[in-house]
Amino acid sequence: MKLITRQLTIAAGERVLVRELDLVLEAGQRWAILGPNGSGKTTLLHTLAGLRPPRAGSVELDGQPLDALERREIARRLGLMPQDTPDPFPATVLETALIGRHPHLSRWQWEGPADRQMAVAALETVGLADCAHRPVSSLSGGERRRLAFATLLAQDPPLLLLDEPTNHLDFPHQHTVLQRVTQLTRKARGAAMSLHDVNLASRYCSHALFLHGDGRSEQGPIRQMLTPDRLERLYGMPFRHMVFEDGQCLVPWPD
Repeated sequence: MKLITRQLTIAAGERVLVRELDLVLEAGQRWAILGPNGSGKTTLLHTLAGLRPPRAGSVELDGQPLDALERREIARRLGLMPQDTPDPFPATVLETALIGRHPHLSRWQWEGPADRQMAVAALETVGLADCAHRPVSSLSGGERRRLAFATLLAQDPPLLLLDEPTNHLDFPHQHTVLQRVTQLTRKARGAAMSLHDVNLASRYCSHALFLHGDGRSEQGPIRQMLTPDRLERLYGMPFRHMVFEDGQCLVPWPD
C-alpha cells in the first residue's frame, strides 16, 4: 500500500500552505508532520484523506488517483483519526467503535460477531473495554481521543492518518497509542501523524515532514530532520539537544 502526492499545493483562502509537495508514504514508515499552529498540518491530512480538494497537484493511492475512487473504497485502504470527533447523536462507546467497520459492510448490512469482536479488541487496546456500554457523552476528553483511536483500529486500514493523536492524553496513554501505531506499521502498514512533541516524533517516527506555513516544506529521515538548527528555523525559537546517560531529548530554549 502506497500513498503518493505529486506537486501537491494546498491553500486556505489566498494563503498557500503547502506548495508542490512530492511525498511518498508506504508500508513500514511512520511520518511525523511538524510545524507551528496554522501551518497546514490538518489541512494536509484532510487532503491526503480525500476530504478536501487541493489547489493543484494530485494524490494517488496505490497508483490510482484518489479523486477517482469511491469513498467506501478509500476508507477500506486509508483511515483518518481527526483532531476533533463530535458526537451529535446519542451512542455508546461500543456503537461508536463499530463505526470503523462500516466501510467493510455492504449498504444494508449489519455488523456481525466478527465486527463486534474487532471493535471490542480495539477498545481493550486503549483501555476502554469496561466503558463499552457507557454513552459517549459521559467520557472525558482523553477518553474520547482513545475512542477515536479505537474506531480507527476497528476500521483496520493499511494506511493511517492521525491528526494530533496524543492530544488530551496523559503520558501513559500517549505512549500506548504511539506504541500501537509502531506495532501496526511493522506489519505492512504505513502512518502519518501531526504532532507537537518533537521528542515523541523522535522516538516513534521514521521520517518527518516540516510545514513552514508559507508554502515551504522539508522532509527526510527523522534523525536528519530533528536537529536544533532545523527546529529553530521551523518554530522560530532556539532548541537545545540534551544528552543523558540513558537517552537524549530536544528542548525548546527561549532566549
